This record gives sequence, C-alpha cells and structure tokens, in this order.
Amino acid sequence: MDKELKNILSQCSISTRMTAKTLFPERFYLPFADQIHGKIFNLIDGPDNKVAIAAPRGWGKTSVVALAFMARYILFNHTGFICYINKSHDAASLQTENLRRELVTNRMIKHFFGSFKTREVENKDFEETFSKKAWVAYNTLVWPRGAGQQVRGVLFKNDRPGLIVIDDLEDPEKISNDEIRKKWYEWLYADVIKAVPRVGPESKRWKIVYIDTLKHEDSVLQKLLESPEWKSVRLEACDDNFKSTAPEFISDEDVQKEWQEHVDSGQTDVFFRELRNLPISTKDSAFRQEYFHYYNVPDDSKFGELDLKKHDTEIQSDQNIETVVLLDPAKTVKIHSAESAIIGVGIDLTSAKLYIRDAISEKMYP
Repeated sequence: MDKELKNILSQCSISTRMTAKTLFPERFYLPFADQIHGKIFNLIDGPDNKVAIAAPRGWGKTSVVALAFMARYILFNHTGFICYINKSHDAASLQTENLRRELVTNRMIKHFFGSFKTREVENKDFEETFSKKAWVAYNTLVWPRGAGQQVRGVLFKNDRPGLIVIDDLEDPEKISNDEIRKKWYEWLYADVIKAVPRVGPESKRWKIVYIDTLKHEDSVLQKLLESPEWKSVRLEACDDNFKSTAPEFISDEDVQKEWQEHVDSGQTDVFFRELRNLPISTKDSAFRQEYFHYYNVPDDSKFGELDLKKHDTEIQSDQNIETVVLLDPAKTVKIHSAESAIIGVGIDLTSAKLYIRDAISEKMYP
C-alpha cells in the first residue's frame, strides 16, 4: 500500500466526513453544508460519550450516521459491537441491511479493503434470542433494535456495545401520548445507557449518538438537548426571516417556497418542527415572545425597554382586575411523578391583559 493511500485511510479512520466522501461518493454526491453537516460531524467524531443532535428533515442525517459513521467504526475496527436503534425493529433492520449491502458490494471498499462477506451470528457468540437480523462484518457485530426492546445485559463474545446509534426513535403517531414519551425516556436511561461497558478500558471509549428531528416540546430529544449530561446541538435549515443557514444546500427561494406551501396547507407547525427543530411555529402561534412583558420589576433593577412600570400592589387594588387561581395537580404522590402546578392570574377586564401574579411548580402533598 503506497503512502498516499495510507494517508487517505488514516484520515478516514478518524473522520466520518472523509469516509463518506471517499468510500460512498455515490450516496454523498452533494457538498456538505458546514452549518448543518459540519456540526453533526464535529459531535459524532468528537470525544464526548453521549451526544444528542436535532437535525432538520431531509438533510441526510440517517445516511451520515447509519452508513458512513457506522461503516467507519466497522472498517477500522473501532468497536466489536454496534447497536443501531430506530422506532421499530423492522425500521432498524432496513437501515442495517442497507449498510450490509454497501459493505459487500461497494467498489471503493473492495478497492481499499478487498472483497469480503458478512456472516450471520453464531449461537456460541451471541444468544439466539437476540440474533434476528444481526450480522458480523470485520469481526464487528451489527445489531438492529426497536424502541423499547432490550439492549442492556447483552454481550457479543465478551463485548458490550461500544457504539449505540439511536436514529429517528420517536414515532410521530405515538409521540402525543405522554405515557409513551415517559416510557421511552425511562427505557433510554434504564436500559440503553446501562448497556455500554461499565468497567475496564472500554468504559471510557463507548459512544451513544442520539439523532432525530424534534417532534414534540416534551420529547426525549428535547430533554436531551436541555441536559448538561449530553453534548448537543439544535440545527435548523433557516432563521426567523426564512434565510437559509446553508444556501449551498437549499436556497432562500426554496425555503420561502416550502414555507408558503405549509402556510397554504395550514401546517406551519410542521415546517418549524421539520426544518427548524422548534416544537411550534413562532410566526402564527397564539402566544408570541413579543406579547410577554415583565412587570413588578424591583425599583433598584434596570428596566428593560418593554418592561411595564406597574407593581403587584396596583394589580391587587385595581377593581377592574379579577384574579383567578389555576391548579394542575400531579396524578400520583411519587418521587418520579410530575410536579403539581399552581398559578395565579390577574385578568384585566378593560384591556384584556393577563398578569401572571405567581407561579408554583413543585412536588407537594395534598
């Protein structure tokens, strides 16, 4: 192998971007957008063990993580056990079979690594119960799983999963159910995260990549984006003025056209979720950021341009303001249950202004 070839493979071994362009040029024929793809590559190839990525729909996120990224781990033997998780076992198997086919038939892989065949998993290496659709290539097991299926406590030979890729986990048809969302989140922490190596040198080298498009304001993805335990990024195809964040990938005109199509069909929330990873539209929502103004600001504090010079004592004494108390109790008295909420609202009957007088959110007994 000549020096130039060795240099190319050396770069591929540490760079998913290089792997994609070198080994899969037919799939990745468009230029990568640094504002979107560049940030994905930085996270998945970076040193953090747990990364969460909110990526806009239609930008090739599955091709990046389920093809180029996983192929890099297999071809350069970065781990002996990869678990790929999608919303269902069938959906996960479809993507891992696509990867399997590429490894066997890809011309560039044959050129660099020679011909090889993937093989089915032998029962002595992996429990038969879990071997459906699993396969081995270059001594690395690739194991597809669906949301909610067991991942924890499974070994291939003596290895636990060194790489877990969670892609498009939350089913849009189920995500509105708060009990299902709660189960997904609990399963992620109780099963998936507990599946990685816990002791020995591999306990420092495992990686979990969670990548999806935001589908709900209380989704698992949203929780991970807010968690300090996860290195995360929220990516969007355009800004508030519908200017493309990556004009080389999608033009301003195309963004405007797509926005107008969603406006005409009454699906503006879908546009904001799919392209901006925001749960609701900020353009035509009932409550917008500019509607909210602070009041009861302490006299020794600096007033903002939009703050109201009104104090709560004035609200209390105003005969035109009716105060109501709203209560949203938790369903059960358990440490892991949701908090109870109490909010006091003053309603100005003359101006239709709403004053949020107090808000409490905590665990409390009845």
